[in-house]
Amino acid sequence: MKKIIGFLSTLVLSTSALATVVRADFRNEGDLPNNSALGPVVFESLNQAIDAGIELQTTTPSSNPSGFLGGVVYVDVNPTSNTITLTAQDALDFQTFVVKISNVVFDSAQAITGMSLVSNGLTTPTLTPILGFTNNSMTISFSIATGEFDFLQGGSAVFDFTLSEPAGTVPVPATAALLFLGLVGIAKVRRSRK
Repeated sequence: MKKIIGFLSTLVLSTSALATVVRADFRNEGDLPNNSALGPVVFESLNQAIDAGIELQTTTPSSNPSGFLGGVVYVDVNPTSNTITLTAQDALDFQTFVVKISNVVFDSAQAITGMSLVSNGLTTPTLTPILGFTNNSMTISFSIATGEFDFLQGGSAVFDFTLSEPAGTVPVPATAALLFLGLVGIAKVRRSRK
């Protein structure tokens, strides 16, 4: 009996009620539309697994019709803390910069339900990004009305995102209560048999 109780307790307490993001498409676009109408410099990593490493860390653009230099910003998603960290790898200037994380795949039926700025040291002057999200995508946009902004080399910005609970999940306190009631029932049945 004690072995069964110990096993069930370990099983319930070690089972997480939270699921996470597993894979997504990553894309950065930096542009200077006042200098060239040919289009932004684009860095992307498609169908990228989300794990302990940096998900978008390429320094070779996938597209650069205007021939812009710079715009290398690494994107790291931490699936444990549900954070996104952007880290500038150069100090070059732009007028717009957009990070798109799309086609997000979860390990269970979930959706993105929110985003917020945690810290911001990516650009000078410091720009407040515009955040957007759908059920399976997130967008972070920096832009300046006049002039240009510079990336701070090594500077970063951190964002939180929230996810819906997986369908059919029993919150951990409710699971513990159900386990307790089951154990009490087992104990009563055993005592009544003696």
